[in-house]
Amino acid sequence: MNQPTDERIDKLEKRVERLERTRGETEPIKVTRIEIENHAEILKDVSTKQEELLQMIYTMVGKSNTDIAVLKHEMQGARADIIAIKATQSDHGEILRDTQRTHWMLR
Repeated sequence: MNQPTDERIDKLEKRVERLERTRGETEPIKVTRIEIENHAEILKDVSTKQEELLQMIYTMVGKSNTDIAVLKHEMQGARADIIAIKATQSDHGEILRDTQRTHWMLR
């Protein structure tokens, strides 16, 4: 081989080595603007999905409100039953005490 070709190969090898060393050392590029070709279609899809989700939320809230109203009504009935049971137990307690007093007096 002749001398100029060897020098040229050496230069190229050094350049390749330098490029390989600096390959992972590049700095990040700051992106200031991104253009999307079909942004109107994407926005429409997002808007449609958002409306569907909102409608689903409204439906769930409406059903929950109905269920809550039913539970409140049922609890009013349960409270009335508890009050009636307490009154009955109180009456039975008095009758039992009276019966015990009478029993002890008869002895």
